[in-house]
Amino acid sequence: MLTIPSQTINFTLATPSVTLPWIVVIMGIVALMCLALAYRTWIGNTTHPSNIFYAIVSLMIMFWIFSLIGIRLAMDPVLISLSIRMSGIFGALIVFFFYIFTYHFAFKRFYLTKKQYALLFATTALIILISITPGYLVPGRVLPENRFDSESPLWGIVFTIYYIVIVFLAFRNLWTKYRNMDGIWRSRLRQIMIATSAPLLTGGIFGLILPTFSTAEFEWITVFCLVFMVVYIWYQIFWKTSQGVKKAQRPR
Repeated sequence: MLTIPSQTINFTLATPSVTLPWIVVIMGIVALMCLALAYRTWIGNTTHPSNIFYAIVSLMIMFWIFSLIGIRLAMDPVLISLSIRMSGIFGALIVFFFYIFTYHFAFKRFYLTKKQYALLFATTALIILISITPGYLVPGRVLPENRFDSESPLWGIVFTIYYIVIVFLAFRNLWTKYRNMDGIWRSRLRQIMIATSAPLLTGGIFGLILPTFSTAEFEWITVFCLVFMVVYIWYQIFWKTSQGVKKAQRPR
């Protein structure tokens, strides 16, 4: 226990029934960072699909983080259940909009048919339905001591398969475009792949695979990895680009 004047910070390691205040605070900060990233991405080009959909991805991440905070802070069994189910909904929407973003980013490598659109929407809607309906992914009431160990293994596996397939298809889009481009867009594609790979990988491990077979206690690790994504994108794409523009505009 570290005591600071007028403030106490508890550094006790988490157990499934204990909420660490410092983790919650950091998660809240990361959520606000994602909100700032969403706004900065959107104002970069308010009409381009790439900017719009990545801004939506960032917003979904923010809401997902808030749902994780709800899981840790809520004491009412109904609210705990609702928070867990909302985390599933926003998790599905994150990868759904991320795929749409990769489909539009830079250029369209192919065009989705109506059947492909229908399949994508139908599978996402199914995952959302499973997540929001009490008794499927989680019970309608979850006791505080079970907040990290309440997810159904069966539906957890279904969700994990959906996540892996959509993320794989999204990165296939990015990789194929990367191989067929050069110049600034090739650089942008590489930066996007680097920035998003860490949180998507840890999200799959600590947000899906581990909760399905063990515990969801360590989902906060994914949130910490999101700091890398936000900082990397802000520095590589926004700050360095703005510096390059300013340098080009200087009189010689």
